[in-house]
Amino acid sequence: MKILNRTSCILSYAVNLDFFDRVRKISNSGKSGHSYWEPTEHGSHRLTHTLTFDAGDDESGEWFIQYRAVMICDVVIEDVREDALQMLAFEQEFNESMANFIKENSLSHISELHIPPFMINEWNIKKMEDSMRRAIATDYDEKRAEVLKQMKGNLGFTPTIKTRVTINKTSG
Repeated sequence: MKILNRTSCILSYAVNLDFFDRVRKISNSGKSGHSYWEPTEHGSHRLTHTLTFDAGDDESGEWFIQYRAVMICDVVIEDVREDALQMLAFEQEFNESMANFIKENSLSHISELHIPPFMINEWNIKKMEDSMRRAIATDYDEKRAEVLKQMKGNLGFTPTIKTRVTINKTSG
């Protein structure tokens, strides 16, 4: 695989500083990731991988941490099996980066958070290979690309590099 561009950024990170003012425990934390491939106009392919982590109290609905990040890779796929393993290694690195960031910025409450590790296993490998094959079989379509661009614009989601991370304090 030829890597043309690889970037990742934190879209948002917020910590509710008032969460532990009352006797409260984190009863729920969860991580989710979503990936999709799309062909680009120059014969390469783009993987967009979003990653979220939320932690809070299910009973009150109050949150403690909210994290959102995106990784974008522009690549030329050469060997699906080998390239799938490399992309999964990038996703694993991205997940580890998230876990380290949250650990360093969770206001000493990391022991109360459960951040599941990213595992490279046969299921993930097959899923990535299948996604890559679908991307290869899909030709670049300028009209479709424009529609996707407009949809992303309407959702207010534009993956860009942000150099500043804010920790928001919310009032209870």
